[in-house]
Amino acid sequence: YAQDYDERFPHGYVYGTGPEAGGWYTFIGPYIKNTQILICPSQNVTVTCSYGVSYNNMFTDTTSGPRGCKLGAIDAPAEALLLGETATAAGGSTWYYYSPKRYPYPYDVAPYNRIPNPGRHNDGSNVAFADGHAKWVASQTMISNSWSGWTAQPASAVQ
Repeated sequence: YAQDYDERFPHGYVYGTGPEAGGWYTFIGPYIKNTQILICPSQNVTVTCSYGVSYNNMFTDTTSGPRGCKLGAIDAPAEALLLGETATAAGGSTWYYYSPKRYPYPYDVAPYNRIPNPGRHNDGSNVAFADGHAKWVASQTMISNSWSGWTAQPASAVQ
């Protein structure tokens, strides 16, 4: 995608109804051979995508053009969270942006602003970074590391 769009990432979401509208997963669609890679095999509800883009200003909502952050603008791409597993948002809709407050729970229920349970994979989640590598990250690391500019609160802190 980036090679075709002036070394830029896609936006997280472009609002509207035209051909440029849609989510990041729509923009990278022509570049992937199998859309099943967008859905975690452990996801227990039917969704379009199990992963969400980071809120760390690399991706922002917009009303025009699928143009996101330039690859070269990221100081430490191996440390910049690009995609992370997301949970089903409260109310049943899927949240397509990674945010610690929407961190995946074993039951895919996302109470706002808290993390009552560990991630869906051995107390952690799979995440992808801006340099292209992906790895499992422990729940405690996801909670304490504010990749998105927001630090999640453990359930005990908000009850």
